[in-house]
Amino acid sequence: MRALLRIGTPAVSAAPEVAMLTRSQNPMTKHLAVLTLGPIAHNVPSLCVEPLALALVDPLCCRDAMRSLAFIGPKAIGAIDRVLHKFSDSDAKIRKAAVVTATAIDATNPAVAELIDNAFSDRSKIVRDAAAKLKQKVNIG
Repeated sequence: MRALLRIGTPAVSAAPEVAMLTRSQNPMTKHLAVLTLGPIAHNVPSLCVEPLALALVDPLCCRDAMRSLAFIGPKAIGAIDRVLHKFSDSDAKIRKAAVVTATAIDATNPAVAELIDNAFSDRSKIVRDAAAKLKQKVNIG
């Protein structure tokens, strides 16, 4: 899988097999599949959005899955509800990733605007700082 990751988008033909590996019982295999899937299949959301969204429940894969979903952006709209749900996580890095990812997917969604507003009062400075940057970006862009 590391070779596929280095190849990037030209390795898209391997995406269906990599997507299946995101459900592996082996944590390392699953994590490598999540890391690989976004970079090779981001141009074909039908191949990668659902497997990445399903990986959000795994603490080892969650942030990497959100990073890929954020990169995919608006084409990852099918994952927005599951991303929004991750803002309730106890880990500040996960909450920050949820705010960033939700904004990348659909900054015009009222639930995302509410999430950004809620992030301003988060107990973690990294989440509050991310919210401030995102609010400014959304208002400018």
